Amino acid sequence: MPGFEYFLLAKRKRDRLRSQITYQATEAVAVQATLHLNPDRYDQLQYGLKETRGWVFGLAGSARASDQLTFDAYYTYEDMRHDLDAFAIPRGGEADIPHVPDGTCAPYPNQSGHVPVDVFTDPCRNWSQREADKTHTIGVGARYTGLVGGRLDLAADLSYSHSRTPINMSGGTYVTISGQNVFVPAESFPDVKTELTQVRLTGRYNIDKHSAVQLLYIYGKLESNDWAYDAFTNSPLGVLAVAGYIGPDMTSPNYDVNVVGVSYTYRF
Repeated sequence: MPGFEYFLLAKRKRDRLRSQITYQATEAVAVQATLHLNPDRYDQLQYGLKETRGWVFGLAGSARASDQLTFDAYYTYEDMRHDLDAFAIPRGGEADIPHVPDGTCAPYPNQSGHVPVDVFTDPCRNWSQREADKTHTIGVGARYTGLVGGRLDLAADLSYSHSRTPINMSGGTYVTISGQNVFVPAESFPDVKTELTQVRLTGRYNIDKHSAVQLLYIYGKLESNDWAYDAFTNSPLGVLAVAGYIGPDMTSPNYDVNVVGVSYTYRF
């Protein structure tokens, strides 16, 4: 159909902006702010992906309490979006059913095996999707070096992320009900939400100038709410509710994980 083109092959206009500001308040305290912009435009396409754009703001700070003890903290906000326009093409045979939209997308009769004469031009079949990923992340950390005669280094980090994915729809298309083409407006999906909390503890003991042993512990907790999974959780159809079987009791991921690691390094 004219107006459609695979987005990976489509021409686009791409701009990039990277900025960074660092403020050294004192010898022990520093603050840094960053801003990244990433817009892509597909202006020549009538349908398909029209635009992707995103921006990331970051704010980080560090403070040195002593030669051995330092603290750091950061916050980032990411906003990634993409817009696409599409056209719902019905299935059928000859295009011989007269149909002229009156601006209200009114219902009209349907003849089995046929499609309306304006099947490729009816504005009532246009629909659009506007999707975004909005993520807040905050983290704090501490480092202590030089314990046990300068051999032991300790570090602790805590981070929390909250993501929200709104998917907004507009437009609509026709659905055949009892021989009548009825216009069904598009509806937006519920927001997809994800929360991730992570704690990371590390300890490194320097045996000598060549070798060291490191201990690592990570705790992570993920909580999510995704309609694409949850819609099938209690479906009476069971695994037949989805086209591809990916396992029973399908639901949004929610779990806790503990990781323990031990490593030995030797430098020549």
